[in-house]
Amino acid sequence: MSQPLPTLSGAGFISGIAQKADRALTYAFTTDGAQSVTYEGNIVSIPSLVAECQGDMLLLASRARDVLERYFSRIFDAAVIETVAELVDESTSNSKYNLKIRIRVSDGGVAYSLAREIPFEDSKFAKIIEFNNTGNL
Repeated sequence: MSQPLPTLSGAGFISGIAQKADRALTYAFTTDGAQSVTYEGNIVSIPSLVAECQGDMLLLASRARDVLERYFSRIFDAAVIETVAELVDESTSNSKYNLKIRIRVSDGGVAYSLAREIPFEDSKFAKIIEFNNTGNL
């Protein structure tokens, strides 16, 4: 069984699989890759990946999958990450993409899935959408 996930909130350490998965993904979306010199290169930051990929959404999907898989594998007993980048409407603009992320984790014999869709416009997050029905990407 994996370790509890530390927080800087009143919750302290959290150990529930759903709370850990949601909090870990939230950290990945809100962390600034430049916030630490000590841990430079070891911080999971989706915004930093967006900047590094410079509008190449296929590269972003691939790198996000790899980074999130390593990150979630440290937190949970097992983790499988799927990412898909798709152009929203080819006829209007090349700058509108959706990045879909599906995460399946298990911890202590308990499995949990979550999925998010992140619309991008001009290589910027527009919003993060939570899927209630985590069907196929």
